[in-house]
Amino acid sequence: MPETGELSARIGRGRNTTRATQIYAVSPDTFLMDTPGFTSIYLQGVAADDLKGYYPEFDRYAPECRFDTCMHYREPGCAVKMAVRDKVIPAERYQNYIDLYAELKERKPVYD
Repeated sequence: MPETGELSARIGRGRNTTRATQIYAVSPDTFLMDTPGFTSIYLQGVAADDLKGYYPEFDRYAPECRFDTCMHYREPGCAVKMAVRDKVIPAERYQNYIDLYAELKERKPVYD
């Protein structure tokens, strides 16, 4: 069991107690990484428009979206957002998608 630290009064979050990176297998195709000192990730090589492909739970509902090009973000008639509303897709998972999507949309393209 990982060590747990006290909450930091300054930032209101738990203090980092991780000393080495650990990878946990959740399923054959899914892994979680506990990395010391990291609170966000940089998705190199992932375009905002491709991000929805990394959320397989959207696949069942996407064909029912009003628009074929739906990014499940601000479009009306989005079946993915309805699945979140109906608690079929976890709201936290969807919010992670929205946060990453917004970050990727703001990122300036990098050229080799």
